[in-house]
Formats: sequence, structure tokens, C-alpha cells
Amino acid sequence: MLNRSGINGILDYAAENAPDEDSSSSSSPKPTHTAVTTNQPARVFRYLGEDTCDHHVEIFKSCIDAVKTVTPNGFAALKITALGDPILLERMSKCIIEAAALFDKFDRDGDGRISREEFVETYNEYFTEVGF
Repeated sequence: MLNRSGINGILDYAAENAPDEDSSSSSSPKPTHTAVTTNQPARVFRYLGEDTCDHHVEIFKSCIDAVKTVTPNGFAALKITALGDPILLERMSKCIIEAAALFDKFDRDGDGRISREEFVETYNEYFTEVGF
């Protein structure tokens, strides 16, 4: 009925939401609420190794297949931070941003393509003192 009304599903799988190791081993009763002393807007993912990340990949594939099966126009919300070392992911993100900024500098007319003339002109401006 929701699908017929134009409302599609979103499957949200957050691999980082597993219970903390130290909190699950305690036998004392858990408080129902605690005072917040820090401003931590998001849970911190503990990188446990590539085997764990590979396991998350398989779970993500299952989630995507499930969405496709149930609601072909639906979405699967997946946290990329569960797929690798967060430091590596941050570095790769910075590389992508810098590569896009460099492309924008070379694409002088903003048409989404870099002509030979644009390349030579920009290269000479940023990378050589003598010229091409």
C-alpha cells in the first residue's frame, strides 16, 4: 500500500551499532539513564581489521538485495565507515575532494571537459615556471 502511494522503503543498517565489548561483559545491572558529560555527536567506530570489514561487505550486499527484492525503488542506507580503516577512508575522501578541485581548475570554461588548451594553460600556470 505504501509503495502504491509513492512511499518507498529505506533499509538502514548501521554496522557500528553493535554493543560495546566492555558493556556486554559486565554482570551489573545497566542504568536506565546516565548523565551526559561530553558532547559526542556520533558513536566512534572501532576498526577491528579487514576480516570484519569484509563481513560487513557481505551484510551490505544482503541488505541491498533485500531492498531490491522488497521495494525495487527503495534505498539501503549503509555506513561506509564500516567498510575500512577510518583513517584510510578519510585520506581517500580528501584525495577525491582535491582531485575534483584540481579538475575544476583545469576545466576553465566549466563544460565538464578539459581541452588540450585548457590543460596546457592551467598546467603552465600551476606547475611550471618555464612553460610547456
